[in-house]
Amino acid sequence: MGERPKPDYVTGDLTRAVRVASWVPVLASVGLLGVRYPGLPDEIATHFALDGTPNGWGPKWTLFVLLGVFLVLLVAVDVLSRRPRLFNYATKVTSENAQRLYREGERMMVGLQFALACTLLGLVLLGTGTDGAGNGVLWVSLALMAVVTVVGVVRMARAGRPVTP
Repeated sequence: MGERPKPDYVTGDLTRAVRVASWVPVLASVGLLGVRYPGLPDEIATHFALDGTPNGWGPKWTLFVLLGVFLVLLVAVDVLSRRPRLFNYATKVTSENAQRLYREGERMMVGLQFALACTLLGLVLLGTGTDGAGNGVLWVSLALMAVVTVVGVVRMARAGRPVTP
């Protein structure tokens, strides 16, 4: 990393807004869990088929484990997204392309952070018995994760190319 240029680009307004918005589904998950937890049965659905039908059960406290794992993951992605110099790029990072690559890398990670936060919300909705909404949110978040990844990789590939006058 010592040979890579230091980041000096400015994070865009949309990227900053998505980074902040990523915490909205997390807060909704925490709130939903706080409200619904006392009324949940001791055993809840913990695994679901592709159509949202439960096919595995466990103790209701596993929802807190899920929340904890996702919180650690989301904080890690948030911290990492602010350090694009550390990313693994498919092209050599040079003084000419570094800032473009860093910016696209940050954008992709922030988009993934938002998709992961929505995935958490979908899982909490499913786990607390809001099956229809949870399944929809979960599928949309997984699709968003795929789109963000493909678009991010394409944009980073373009950012790594030399600029032609």
